[in-house]
Amino acid sequence: MESPIIRVGVVQNAQKIKISLLENSYIYAGDKEVHISGDKELEVKVLQSKTPKVVYRVVTKELEDIANPSEMEKYKIIRVGKRVEFSGKVISDNRKYWICIGDFEKREIAEEAFEKTNGISIIEDFIGEKGGIVKISNLKGMKIVEGDIIRIKSTHPMTIFDVLVGEGFHFEHKETQSFKEWLEFRVNNYGGLVAINELPVEDYLASVNSSESNPDSPLELLKAQTVIARGTVFATIGKHHFNDSYDLCNNDHCQNYKGLVRETPRAKEACSLTRGEVLKYGKEICDTRYAAICGGITEDYQNVWFGEKISYLSTIIDAKKPDEVIRFYPATSEENARKFIDLMPDAWCNIINRKIPDYLKNVEGFRWKVTYTNNEIKEIIKKKTGRDIDTLIDIVPLKRGNSGRIMLLEVKGTKSTFRIRSELSIRMALSPSCLLSSCFYVKKDEKSITLYGAGWGHGVGVCQIGASIMAYNGIKYDEILKHYYKGTKIEKIY
Repeated sequence: MESPIIRVGVVQNAQKIKISLLENSYIYAGDKEVHISGDKELEVKVLQSKTPKVVYRVVTKELEDIANPSEMEKYKIIRVGKRVEFSGKVISDNRKYWICIGDFEKREIAEEAFEKTNGISIIEDFIGEKGGIVKISNLKGMKIVEGDIIRIKSTHPMTIFDVLVGEGFHFEHKETQSFKEWLEFRVNNYGGLVAINELPVEDYLASVNSSESNPDSPLELLKAQTVIARGTVFATIGKHHFNDSYDLCNNDHCQNYKGLVRETPRAKEACSLTRGEVLKYGKEICDTRYAAICGGITEDYQNVWFGEKISYLSTIIDAKKPDEVIRFYPATSEENARKFIDLMPDAWCNIINRKIPDYLKNVEGFRWKVTYTNNEIKEIIKKKTGRDIDTLIDIVPLKRGNSGRIMLLEVKGTKSTFRIRSELSIRMALSPSCLLSSCFYVKKDEKSITLYGAGWGHGVGVCQIGASIMAYNGIKYDEILKHYYKGTKIEKIY
């Protein structure tokens, strides 16, 4: 579908990738063109690479413009974002300046500076030469072509084997996925191989809306998911991957994208019916964040990502009748958080105490619990944080957001005590993979520790399961969006 072009990193860091091409595919490397006349299985690998030095920087401010550059001499200034044009007009421009401090060689040192400066984020940056040579050969090792950038075009689906899905989460696995339009291979900043699918954004969205939601979801849910996914593209393009050769990745860090397998007729219909639509707050395209299950209360943007407050990403009680939840709102105190988690409120995402469609029957996360032995939790913390606590004394929430999600946590051990800041870091530190959310309370005895929790994900913006239940109950997509993003309006940008 004709629309702006987007570049998606479908493999971000590999030494080799196995692909399959059908007849009439063309491989380009520099001025060389190779025609693949029959079906072929090929291998792409890194032949040579240059690996720049990795440094960590703390972003302290995000500015629209820099009025007096001389005042910024002591900072590292990075221009991020992208101006997007289509059909002869500018449809979005999210360019900003990130004001950074530090060329820290270790993340731990950057984290200390982050705490002292009340930073917005910690980013990886690279110093020195990068790039390299990529080679494509047949499975017998015979070279077909090599170059610094290799691009493949085909009228048929192009298949990549063993694409990593859900990296770092409990559902991590590999899939065989197929793509259309263009595939591009080059060496990334770490000296590994990256595969990029370049295609029209509307074709990308026809996969994202049912990669992020169940393909059997109501059409109104798929339409809502398409609008917020489109907003995510144009609000974040050139920012989440400011120093990569692609616009977004294919995983939860940006948006789940699984290629042609999820491009169903209903997914394409949802794109067609909402073509070019995004949410706007004033003149700004909304950064329409979303998460799987809020648990009954959504979270404030600034509590998760440490930036300034964003009005349309503020906490809401996610229930048709909020009275039951209001008693424990905000869930910022330990008492309210515990009562809220133990409660089974009639929130939209309560899939335990209501009639739900078949496609949601195996969904988890509204309420959950995890139990570890004392030795298990000690080893998990050591592996995930590098901290040796010896014996765990306690895990103490120091700050919670309105949804009960913990934003600052203290881990007390007999050998060391330390703090973890940010909901995702907390989730990663206390699980072999990743906790469903940081909304939990702790019960500990002599032999074990149990976390009782609510929700799945960061909780900001749309609650995807709540929105799905709303659509299942006949609520239209524009009303769903109005419920979660207060003060916004739908607008066509192309």
